[in-house]
Amino acid sequence: MAKLIPLVPLLTGLLLAYAGFLKMVHPADSVLSLESLGSPRLVAELLIGTICAVELYLAFCLWLHPKDRANIMVTMCVFFLFTTYLTYLGTLADPPSCGCMGLTGVFESNKKNALVGAARNAILLLFLHWYLQRIISDPIQGNSHRD
Repeated sequence: MAKLIPLVPLLTGLLLAYAGFLKMVHPADSVLSLESLGSPRLVAELLIGTICAVELYLAFCLWLHPKDRANIMVTMCVFFLFTTYLTYLGTLADPPSCGCMGLTGVFESNKKNALVGAARNAILLLFLHWYLQRIISDPIQGNSHRD
């Protein structure tokens, strides 16, 4: 299990880069999701553009400085917000597509897509927390703020 520890930021970064790239290339599903919840189109487009930029930025931060506690903590906050949004979509009777990670179409319902995405994010949050605790408790890794 100890061999998996260094992979947590790398894999999280890959997931963020993939999601950010998909939103950058195909923003329509994400924008439509926010619009169907009552957001004006311009606000939805700006928010999705910002989310895309944050995902790509965090991916590079995790790759370049995987032991930076601030990077891990900000990533955890972002995933908490994403998980909250997906959980909210999962509570709706007929939710819109989340427009995330290309999950649309994996299941027959948007509700299942949202709930699986929320579960995936919750598991990832646990791994990030575990990784952060390992960095803090390891005296060799804990000596420097950055790599």
